[in-house]
Amino acid sequence: MDSLSQVKRRFSPGALQLLQRKHLEAHLLEYDDFYFGDAPGRFQLQYYHYILYPAIMNDLGRMNIPFRWAIEHLFNIALEFGAFIRVKKTEEITRPQIPEIFVSYSRSEKPSRID
Repeated sequence: MDSLSQVKRRFSPGALQLLQRKHLEAHLLEYDDFYFGDAPGRFQLQYYHYILYPAIMNDLGRMNIPFRWAIEHLFNIALEFGAFIRVKKTEEITRPQIPEIFVSYSRSEKPSRID
């Protein structure tokens, strides 16, 4: 069996995968050679987009808690999470991948970048 057919067999098109961020990072980014095998290509994490719990940024600011710390350690910060990943077929990906973070309070609101 060639490498490309092995890659196609490992992916499940149309399957719903509910993953937390740590699962996503471990399965798709740190061990992506499991999916690609000898085939060229790797996953590149572009950015995260969080849909936030209402008024959470004001609450965090009032308590002097940085957003990046809160999203790692506290519950009820984000209602939804999206990871935007691109498959790079020819380039090597540098590790660790540190994505940009965008937040908004709804899907329709324009997201703002967190520094």
